[in-house]
Amino acid sequence: MLAGLIRPDGGYDLEAMRGHAYLWDPLFLVRVTALVLSLWLARRSSVGAR
Repeated sequence: MLAGLIRPDGGYDLEAMRGHAYLWDPLFLVRVTALVLSLWLARRSSVGAR
């Protein structure tokens, strides 16, 4: 929506969308990256223990 590709009929709150894009989306990326990294490291350590 911020890029103008999607235009909802009822409009949207521009400040809320900016806050979501600049705060919550990067935090989600950090959490997912940490989860994938921890799963990958746990798998490596369990495979090496066999």
